[in-house]
Amino acid sequence: MMKGWLGFVTGLLLLTACKTMDLYEMEILRPAYINHTIGEEGVLLIDNAGNQPDFMGHSLVMPNRDGGDSVVTVKVQSAQAKPLLLGYLKDRMEGLGFYPYVDVLPDSCLPERKVSSLDFAQSDPLTDNQIDGLGHQQPHRLWISMDGWQLKSVTRIGTSPQYDHALYEATRDVYSAVVWRLYDVSADTLMVAFKQTDTLYWSRIGVTIEKVLKALPTVDSTLPEIADYVVGRVLNVLTPYWQPVSRWYFIAGSYRMKYAYDAVRMDNWDKAADYWEEEFANGVGRSAYRSALNMMLYFERLEDPSNALAWSNKAAEAMQRSFSFVTERDSNLLANWRKTLQRRVEELKRLSH
Repeated sequence: MMKGWLGFVTGLLLLTACKTMDLYEMEILRPAYINHTIGEEGVLLIDNAGNQPDFMGHSLVMPNRDGGDSVVTVKVQSAQAKPLLLGYLKDRMEGLGFYPYVDVLPDSCLPERKVSSLDFAQSDPLTDNQIDGLGHQQPHRLWISMDGWQLKSVTRIGTSPQYDHALYEATRDVYSAVVWRLYDVSADTLMVAFKQTDTLYWSRIGVTIEKVLKALPTVDSTLPEIADYVVGRVLNVLTPYWQPVSRWYFIAGSYRMKYAYDAVRMDNWDKAADYWEEEFANGVGRSAYRSALNMMLYFERLEDPSNALAWSNKAAEAMQRSFSFVTERDSNLLANWRKTLQRRVEELKRLSH
């Protein structure tokens, strides 16, 4: 028994000793796809999507049955999500402080609306007649038109293998698809058009089919959550946003690299940078260029990609030294990271305008 534990501990120590990198997660500021200053002359939100019939797009799949529902109601007020979407978008945009006023166009003000029962399946843009008619009435420069909206759900019921099929499991997938178009009316220009698709998922366990179905949230009750999620994604096109990213850095090599790793774990990045700079100046082999790669992370997390790029040049120079023994992985890491930093430099220029 003692030999077994000894082997386990030895293996664990060897695994730890072989670890050369760790992952650091952070958020970086990304610019909007368009310049938000266009909206400083007002934003108009337009519902140009057809209304999806309540009985379409929702299905129930359960033992010995597949198709339309006759056991529970899956009729969904899909059209209710449209005013929720535009209302959430209006509130979020006003809360950002970039836009002096954001208005939702009343349905009665949009001529030639999509009113057929199958129009919800179309995502045609505003017609010239609609644009001309609205242009004479509305002072807003930025128009955001929701040209298509579809909501689908699939509810599945079956016995759960996790509980030896003694209990029932119900899952519900809700799919939403929205088509947006953004116009700069003053320049008579369609700036961007995109389709946004999202999926939400729920799962419940119960002793009977009726109880497990009742435990699932109804599709109607999830519409606010869907609307809030969709709006968050749209705002990434309109306004700057923080994006989660991951970066690898090196933790092994000389004693300085290990001391630096201890400093990082204590959130003392300045101390870690001191060790990495010293290692770059005095280290040999892979530790020299890897310390330069770590300095790239140090400056990137400070929102200073220009200095990070400068250290990428130092890393490339160190890779050319004798006895560097550069690995293909490290070389690819440097090449890809440099491209990312070059893009970030340009993005920060856009953010400063």
